[in-house]
Amino acid sequence: MKIGHFSFSSFGGAGKVASSLHQYQLEKGFDSSFFSLNTENLSSNPLRYPLLTSLAIADKYVVGKKSNPSMFSFLRNRHSFKRIVSKISDVDVVHLHWIPGIIKIGDLQIRSVRRQKFFWSIHDMWPFTGGCHYAGSCTKFQEKCSSCPQVNFGFKTQIEKEFDKKFFHLNFLRNRMTLVFPSKFIEKKAKESKILSDFHSVVIANPVKIMSQSTLSSKNYFEVRPPNNNSIVLGLVAGDLSEKRKNVLELISWWQRYFNELQSNVSILLIGNNGSFAQRVKGVTVMSGIKESENMNEVYSAMSLHISLSREETFGYSIVESGLMGVPSICYSHTAQSELVSDHETGFVINKIDELKPLLTELLPRKDFIYRTGINAKKKYELNFSQSTIGDKYLDLYTSST
Repeated sequence: MKIGHFSFSSFGGAGKVASSLHQYQLEKGFDSSFFSLNTENLSSNPLRYPLLTSLAIADKYVVGKKSNPSMFSFLRNRHSFKRIVSKISDVDVVHLHWIPGIIKIGDLQIRSVRRQKFFWSIHDMWPFTGGCHYAGSCTKFQEKCSSCPQVNFGFKTQIEKEFDKKFFHLNFLRNRMTLVFPSKFIEKKAKESKILSDFHSVVIANPVKIMSQSTLSSKNYFEVRPPNNNSIVLGLVAGDLSEKRKNVLELISWWQRYFNELQSNVSILLIGNNGSFAQRVKGVTVMSGIKESENMNEVYSAMSLHISLSREETFGYSIVESGLMGVPSICYSHTAQSELVSDHETGFVINKIDELKPLLTELLPRKDFIYRTGINAKKKYELNFSQSTIGDKYLDLYTSST
Protein backbone atom coordinates (compact mmCIF):
# COMPACT_ATOMS: atom_id res chain seq x y z
CA MET A 1 0.00 0.00 0.00
CA LYS A 2 1.53 3.27 -1.19
CA ILE A 3 0.41 6.30 0.81
CA GLY A 4 0.74 9.85 -0.46
CA HIS A 5 0.24 12.93 1.72
CA PHE A 6 -0.43 16.16 -0.18
CA SER A 7 -0.17 19.52 1.55
CA PHE A 8 1.00 23.00 0.59
CA SER A 9 3.76 22.90 3.19
CA SER A 10 4.97 21.11 6.29
CA PHE A 11 4.47 24.45 8.06
CA GLY A 12 1.37 25.33 10.09
CA GLY A 13 -1.38 23.14 11.54
CA ALA A 14 -2.17 21.13 8.40
CA GLY A 15 1.51 20.71 7.59
CA LYS A 16 2.26 19.46 11.09
CA VAL A 17 -0.47 16.85 10.82
CA ALA A 18 0.66 15.66 7.38
CA SER A 19 4.32 15.53 8.41
CA SER A 20 3.59 13.71 11.68
CA LEU A 21 1.44 11.05 10.01
CA HIS A 22 3.98 10.58 7.22
CA GLN A 23 6.87 10.12 9.68
CA TYR A 24 4.90 7.67 11.81
CA GLN A 25 3.91 5.60 8.78
CA LEU A 26 7.54 5.40 7.70
CA GLU A 27 8.53 4.25 11.19
CA LYS A 28 5.85 1.55 11.02
CA GLY A 29 7.29 0.26 7.74
CA PHE A 30 4.69 1.68 5.34
CA ASP A 31 5.53 3.13 1.92
CA SER A 32 4.60 6.74 2.66
CA SER A 33 5.51 9.88 0.71
CA PHE A 34 4.93 13.55 1.52
CA PHE A 35 4.40 15.92 -1.43
CA SER A 36 4.56 19.66 -0.68
CA LEU A 37 6.21 22.85 -1.87
CA ASN A 38 8.40 23.69 1.10
CA THR A 39 8.80 23.74 4.87
CA GLU A 40 7.55 27.29 5.39
CA ASN A 41 4.61 29.49 4.50
CA LEU A 42 4.45 31.46 1.26
CA SER A 43 5.19 34.82 2.86
CA SER A 44 8.49 33.55 4.28
CA ASN A 45 9.98 33.28 0.77
CA PRO A 46 7.62 35.06 -1.65
CA LEU A 47 10.08 35.15 -4.57
CA ARG A 48 10.45 31.38 -4.70
CA TYR A 49 7.05 30.98 -6.38
CA PRO A 50 6.34 34.44 -7.84
CA LEU A 51 3.15 33.52 -9.74
CA LEU A 52 1.55 31.83 -6.75
CA THR A 53 2.61 34.73 -4.53
CA SER A 54 1.02 37.19 -6.96
CA LEU A 55 -2.23 35.23 -6.96
CA ALA A 56 -2.24 35.11 -3.15
CA ILE A 57 -1.70 38.87 -2.97
CA ALA A 58 -4.49 39.43 -5.48
CA ASP A 59 -6.80 37.19 -3.44
CA LYS A 60 -6.14 39.31 -0.39
CA TYR A 61 -6.16 42.82 -1.83
CA VAL A 62 -8.19 42.58 -5.07
CA VAL A 63 -10.70 39.77 -4.53
CA GLY A 64 -11.15 40.07 -0.78
CA LYS A 65 -12.55 43.11 0.96
CA LYS A 66 -10.17 45.18 3.03
CA SER A 67 -12.23 44.35 6.11
CA ASN A 68 -12.10 40.60 5.38
CA PRO A 69 -11.00 38.90 8.62
CA SER A 70 -10.17 35.57 6.97
CA MET A 71 -7.78 34.23 4.37
CA PHE A 72 -9.52 33.87 1.01
CA SER A 73 -8.32 31.50 -1.72
CA PHE A 74 -9.94 32.04 -5.10
CA LEU A 75 -7.45 32.97 -7.82
CA ARG A 76 -4.83 30.62 -6.41
CA ASN A 77 -7.35 27.77 -6.73
CA ARG A 78 -6.72 27.93 -10.48
CA HIS A 79 -3.02 27.24 -9.95
CA SER A 80 -1.40 23.84 -9.49
CA PHE A 81 2.05 22.28 -9.65
CA LYS A 82 2.41 19.53 -12.25
CA ARG A 83 5.16 17.79 -10.28
CA ILE A 84 2.79 17.40 -7.33
CA VAL A 85 -0.37 16.66 -9.31
CA SER A 86 1.42 13.95 -11.28
CA LYS A 87 2.02 12.00 -8.05
CA ILE A 88 -1.71 11.56 -7.36
CA SER A 89 -2.06 8.58 -9.69
CA ASP A 90 1.13 6.94 -8.32
CA VAL A 91 -0.24 6.08 -4.87
CA ASP A 92 -2.95 3.77 -3.55
CA VAL A 93 -4.00 6.06 -0.70
CA VAL A 94 -4.39 9.74 -1.60
CA HIS A 95 -4.41 11.70 1.66
CA LEU A 96 -5.14 15.39 1.11
CA HIS A 97 -4.44 18.09 3.67
CA TRP A 98 -4.20 21.83 2.78
CA ILE A 99 -4.12 22.02 -1.04
CA PRO A 100 -5.11 25.53 -2.33
CA GLY A 101 -2.48 26.66 -4.83
CA ILE A 102 -0.86 23.26 -5.39
CA ILE A 103 -3.74 21.04 -6.56
CA LYS A 104 -6.88 22.18 -8.36
CA ILE A 105 -10.03 20.36 -7.32
CA GLY A 106 -10.50 19.27 -10.94
CA ASP A 107 -7.08 17.58 -10.87
CA LEU A 108 -8.43 15.01 -8.43
CA GLN A 109 -11.02 13.83 -10.91
CA ILE A 110 -8.60 13.76 -13.85
CA ARG A 111 -5.77 11.98 -12.03
CA SER A 112 -7.75 9.47 -9.98
CA VAL A 113 -7.61 5.77 -10.86
CA ARG A 114 -10.02 3.01 -9.93
CA ARG A 115 -7.83 1.29 -7.30
CA GLN A 116 -7.34 4.41 -5.18
CA LYS A 117 -8.81 5.45 -1.87
CA PHE A 118 -9.13 9.15 -1.07
CA PHE A 119 -8.98 10.76 2.38
CA TRP A 120 -9.12 14.45 3.16
CA SER A 121 -8.16 15.85 6.54
CA ILE A 122 -10.27 19.01 6.73
CA HIS A 123 -8.28 21.71 8.52
CA ASP A 124 -10.53 24.71 7.79
CA MET A 125 -13.71 25.59 5.87
CA TRP A 126 -12.18 26.12 2.41
CA PRO A 127 -13.08 22.62 1.05
CA PHE A 128 -16.79 23.42 1.34
CA THR A 129 -16.96 27.16 0.55
CA GLY A 130 -16.50 29.29 -2.53
CA GLY A 131 -13.13 30.42 -1.26
CA CYS A 132 -13.08 31.54 2.38
CA HIS A 133 -11.19 29.51 4.97
CA TYR A 134 -13.37 30.70 7.86
CA ALA A 135 -16.91 31.93 7.26
CA GLY A 136 -17.52 33.64 10.59
CA SER A 137 -21.24 34.17 11.08
CA CYS A 138 -21.99 33.74 7.37
CA THR A 139 -24.04 30.65 6.44
CA LYS A 140 -24.14 31.11 2.66
CA PHE A 141 -21.81 28.12 2.21
CA GLN A 142 -24.76 25.90 3.08
CA GLU A 143 -26.30 26.50 -0.35
CA LYS A 144 -24.27 28.37 -2.97
CA CYS A 145 -22.07 31.11 -1.44
CA SER A 146 -24.25 33.66 -3.21
CA SER A 147 -23.41 37.34 -2.62
CA CYS A 148 -20.30 36.42 -0.62
CA PRO A 149 -19.76 39.12 2.06
CA GLN A 150 -15.97 38.64 2.08
CA VAL A 151 -15.26 39.67 -1.53
CA ASN A 152 -15.60 42.81 -3.58
CA PHE A 153 -18.68 43.24 -5.75
CA GLY A 154 -17.05 42.30 -9.06
CA PHE A 155 -16.17 38.81 -7.80
CA LYS A 156 -19.45 37.77 -6.18
CA THR A 157 -20.79 35.94 -9.25
CA GLN A 158 -17.44 34.24 -9.81
CA ILE A 159 -17.45 32.92 -6.24
CA GLU A 160 -20.83 31.30 -6.88
CA LYS A 161 -19.43 29.65 -10.01
CA GLU A 162 -16.39 28.48 -8.05
CA PHE A 163 -18.71 26.92 -5.47
CA ASP A 164 -20.59 25.06 -8.23
CA LYS A 165 -17.32 23.83 -9.78
CA LYS A 166 -16.12 22.51 -6.45
CA PHE A 167 -19.43 20.72 -5.93
CA PHE A 168 -19.26 19.18 -9.43
CA HIS A 169 -15.68 17.89 -9.17
CA LEU A 170 -15.96 16.56 -5.62
CA ASN A 171 -19.27 14.87 -6.40
CA PHE A 172 -17.27 12.54 -8.67
CA LEU A 173 -15.38 11.29 -5.58
CA ARG A 174 -18.36 11.18 -3.25
CA ASN A 175 -18.36 7.37 -2.93
CA ARG A 176 -14.57 7.04 -2.85
CA MET A 177 -13.50 9.72 -0.40
CA THR A 178 -13.59 9.73 3.39
CA LEU A 179 -13.47 13.07 5.16
CA VAL A 180 -11.51 13.30 8.41
CA PHE A 181 -12.35 16.11 10.82
CA PRO A 182 -10.25 17.02 13.88
CA SER A 183 -13.38 18.04 15.81
CA LYS A 184 -17.15 17.64 15.86
CA PHE A 185 -17.32 21.42 15.52
CA ILE A 186 -15.89 21.51 11.98
CA GLU A 187 -17.65 18.27 11.00
CA LYS A 188 -21.01 19.87 11.82
CA LYS A 189 -20.12 22.89 9.67
CA ALA A 190 -19.18 20.67 6.72
CA LYS A 191 -22.33 18.57 7.02
CA GLU A 192 -24.38 21.76 6.77
CA SER A 193 -22.82 22.50 3.37
CA LYS A 194 -24.17 21.47 -0.02
CA ILE A 195 -20.71 20.36 -1.14
CA LEU A 196 -19.79 17.85 1.59
CA SER A 197 -23.09 17.00 3.27
CA ASP A 198 -23.33 13.45 1.86
CA PHE A 199 -19.70 12.36 2.24
CA HIS A 200 -18.67 9.60 4.63
CA SER A 201 -16.76 11.15 7.52
CA VAL A 202 -15.00 10.37 10.79
CA VAL A 203 -13.61 12.50 13.61
CA ILE A 204 -9.95 11.91 14.45
CA ALA A 205 -8.04 14.49 16.48
CA ASN A 206 -4.76 15.93 15.27
CA PRO A 207 -1.51 14.41 16.54
CA VAL A 208 0.46 16.74 18.80
CA LYS A 209 4.17 16.44 19.42
CA ILE A 210 4.86 15.46 23.03
CA MET A 211 7.50 18.08 23.73
CA SER A 212 10.08 17.03 26.28
CA GLN A 213 13.32 18.68 25.13
CA SER A 214 13.06 21.68 27.43
CA THR A 215 14.78 21.54 30.81
CA LEU A 216 11.58 22.96 32.24
CA SER A 217 9.45 20.06 31.03
CA SER A 218 10.66 17.73 33.77
CA LYS A 219 10.18 20.24 36.57
CA ASN A 220 7.33 20.14 39.00
CA TYR A 221 4.64 22.78 38.53
CA PHE A 222 5.54 24.46 41.83
CA GLU A 223 9.22 24.70 40.86
CA VAL A 224 8.26 26.88 37.91
CA ARG A 225 5.33 28.66 39.56
CA PRO A 226 5.82 28.63 43.36
CA PRO A 227 2.57 28.18 45.34
CA ASN A 228 3.34 31.17 47.54
CA ASN A 229 3.22 33.40 44.46
CA ASN A 230 -0.19 35.08 44.69
CA SER A 231 -0.33 36.20 41.05
CA ILE A 232 -1.68 34.43 37.97
CA VAL A 233 0.05 34.73 34.59
CA LEU A 234 -2.66 34.45 31.95
CA GLY A 235 -1.08 33.47 28.62
CA LEU A 236 -2.41 33.52 25.07
CA VAL A 237 -0.63 31.99 22.05
CA ALA A 238 -1.35 32.82 18.40
CA GLY A 239 0.78 32.81 15.26
CA ASP A 240 -0.72 36.21 14.38
CA LEU A 241 -2.01 38.14 17.39
CA SER A 242 -3.74 40.66 15.12
CA GLU A 243 -5.91 38.01 13.43
CA LYS A 244 -9.50 38.94 14.25
CA ARG A 245 -10.78 35.44 14.87
CA LYS A 246 -8.25 35.00 17.69
CA ASN A 247 -10.15 37.68 19.65
CA VAL A 248 -7.02 39.09 21.30
CA LEU A 249 -8.52 42.57 21.21
CA GLU A 250 -11.44 41.26 23.23
CA LEU A 251 -9.03 40.08 25.92
CA ILE A 252 -7.18 43.42 25.91
CA SER A 253 -10.43 45.36 26.17
CA TRP A 254 -11.51 43.19 29.09
CA TRP A 255 -8.12 43.66 30.77
CA GLN A 256 -8.24 47.43 30.49
CA ARG A 257 -11.66 47.44 32.14
CA TYR A 258 -10.47 45.45 35.15
CA PHE A 259 -6.80 46.42 35.29
CA ASN A 260 -7.11 48.47 38.46
CA GLU A 261 -8.83 45.60 40.27
CA LEU A 262 -6.63 42.78 39.02
CA GLN A 263 -3.17 44.27 38.43
CA SER A 264 -1.72 43.06 41.73
CA ASN A 265 -2.92 39.50 41.16
CA VAL A 266 -2.98 38.94 37.38
CA SER A 267 -0.74 39.70 34.40
CA ILE A 268 -1.16 38.99 30.68
CA LEU A 269 1.45 37.24 28.49
CA LEU A 270 0.84 37.33 24.71
CA ILE A 271 2.92 35.04 22.50
CA GLY A 272 2.96 35.60 18.74
CA ASN A 273 3.71 38.04 15.95
CA ASN A 274 2.03 41.36 15.10
CA GLY A 275 1.23 42.21 18.70
CA SER A 276 2.49 45.80 18.68
CA PHE A 277 -1.05 47.05 19.45
CA ALA A 278 -0.72 45.60 22.96
CA GLN A 279 2.88 46.42 23.78
CA ARG A 280 2.07 49.65 25.61
CA VAL A 281 -0.83 48.24 27.61
CA LYS A 282 0.03 48.11 31.31
CA GLY A 283 0.35 44.64 32.73
CA VAL A 284 0.72 43.03 29.29
CA THR A 285 3.92 41.44 27.99
CA VAL A 286 4.25 40.60 24.28
CA MET A 287 6.79 38.01 23.07
CA SER A 288 7.37 37.33 19.36
CA GLY A 289 9.73 35.35 17.14
CA ILE A 290 9.55 32.10 19.14
CA LYS A 291 9.79 29.14 16.76
CA GLU A 292 11.56 26.22 18.42
CA SER A 293 9.37 23.79 20.34
CA GLU A 294 11.73 23.67 23.31
CA ASN A 295 11.43 27.44 23.68
CA MET A 296 7.65 27.14 23.55
CA ASN A 297 7.91 24.68 26.42
CA GLU A 298 9.50 27.38 28.53
CA VAL A 299 6.88 29.90 27.45
CA TYR A 300 3.99 27.62 28.41
CA SER A 301 5.72 26.87 31.70
CA ALA A 302 5.81 30.58 32.49
CA MET A 303 2.01 30.66 32.43
CA SER A 304 -0.34 29.83 35.26
CA LEU A 305 -3.28 29.51 32.89
CA HIS A 306 -3.53 29.45 29.12
CA ILE A 307 -6.49 31.17 27.48
CA SER A 308 -7.99 31.08 24.00
CA LEU A 309 -10.97 33.25 23.10
CA SER A 310 -11.21 32.08 19.50
CA ARG A 311 -14.58 30.79 18.31
CA GLU A 312 -13.49 29.38 14.95
CA GLU A 313 -10.60 27.03 15.64
CA THR A 314 -11.05 23.60 14.06
CA PHE A 315 -8.93 21.88 16.71
CA GLY A 316 -6.91 23.75 19.33
CA TYR A 317 -3.16 23.08 19.29
CA SER A 318 -2.34 25.60 22.02
CA ILE A 319 -4.90 23.97 24.34
CA VAL A 320 -3.15 20.60 24.03
CA GLU A 321 0.40 21.98 23.98
CA SER A 322 -0.11 23.98 27.16
CA GLY A 323 -1.82 21.00 28.80
CA LEU A 324 1.18 18.81 28.00
CA MET A 325 3.21 21.23 30.12
CA GLY A 326 0.73 20.92 32.98
CA VAL A 327 -0.92 24.26 32.21
CA PRO A 328 -4.74 24.13 32.06
CA SER A 329 -6.65 26.27 29.57
CA ILE A 330 -9.62 28.59 29.58
CA CYS A 331 -11.73 28.60 26.40
CA TYR A 332 -15.17 29.43 25.11
CA SER A 333 -17.98 26.88 25.06
CA HIS A 334 -19.48 25.59 21.78
CA THR A 335 -16.13 25.62 19.97
CA ALA A 336 -13.75 22.92 18.78
CA GLN A 337 -11.46 23.83 21.67
CA SER A 338 -14.14 23.19 24.26
CA GLU A 339 -14.25 19.57 23.02
CA LEU A 340 -10.75 19.19 24.44
CA VAL A 341 -11.53 20.63 27.87
CA SER A 342 -13.57 19.11 30.69
CA ASP A 343 -14.68 22.07 32.78
CA HIS A 344 -12.95 22.24 36.17
CA GLU A 345 -11.29 18.88 35.47
CA THR A 346 -8.74 19.47 32.68
CA GLY A 347 -9.40 23.18 32.18
CA PHE A 348 -12.11 25.79 32.35
CA VAL A 349 -14.95 26.67 29.97
CA ILE A 350 -16.70 30.04 29.86
CA ASN A 351 -19.62 31.27 27.77
CA LYS A 352 -18.61 34.92 27.51
CA ILE A 353 -15.75 37.23 28.48
CA ASP A 354 -17.70 38.61 31.45
CA GLU A 355 -17.28 35.22 33.16
CA LEU A 356 -13.49 35.50 33.13
CA LYS A 357 -13.10 37.80 36.15
CA PRO A 358 -15.29 35.67 38.47
CA LEU A 359 -13.36 32.58 37.35
CA LEU A 360 -9.98 34.16 38.11
CA THR A 361 -11.31 35.38 41.46
CA GLU A 362 -12.30 31.78 42.22
CA LEU A 363 -8.91 30.38 41.18
CA LEU A 364 -6.55 32.94 42.73
CA PRO A 365 -6.56 31.38 46.21
CA ARG A 366 -6.63 27.83 44.78
CA LYS A 367 -3.22 27.31 43.20
CA ASP A 368 -3.28 23.66 44.25
CA PHE A 369 -6.50 23.20 42.27
CA ILE A 370 -4.95 24.81 39.18
CA TYR A 371 -2.04 22.41 39.60
CA ARG A 372 -4.27 19.33 39.81
CA THR A 373 -6.28 20.51 36.81
CA GLY A 374 -3.08 20.90 34.81
CA ILE A 375 -1.91 17.42 35.78
CA ASN A 376 -5.25 15.99 34.66
CA ALA A 377 -4.87 17.78 31.32
CA LYS A 378 -1.33 16.46 30.88
CA LYS A 379 -2.41 12.86 31.48
CA LYS A 380 -5.40 13.14 29.15
CA TYR A 381 -3.53 14.77 26.29
CA GLU A 382 -0.52 12.45 26.48
CA LEU A 383 -2.90 9.51 26.20
CA ASN A 384 -5.19 10.81 23.46
CA PHE A 385 -3.12 12.99 21.13
CA SER A 386 0.26 11.30 20.74
CA GLN A 387 1.66 10.57 17.29
CA SER A 388 1.25 6.83 17.81
CA THR A 389 -2.35 7.03 19.08
CA ILE A 390 -3.54 9.20 16.19
CA GLY A 391 -1.27 7.48 13.67
CA ASP A 392 -2.78 4.07 14.42
CA LYS A 393 -6.29 5.47 14.01
CA TYR A 394 -5.42 6.68 10.52
CA LEU A 395 -3.84 3.36 9.56
CA ASP A 396 -6.97 1.56 10.72
CA LEU A 397 -9.05 3.97 8.66
CA TYR A 398 -6.99 3.34 5.51
CA THR A 399 -7.44 -0.41 5.75
CA SER A 400 -11.10 -0.46 6.86
CA SER A 401 -12.49 2.02 4.32
CA THR A 402 -13.98 0.49 1.18
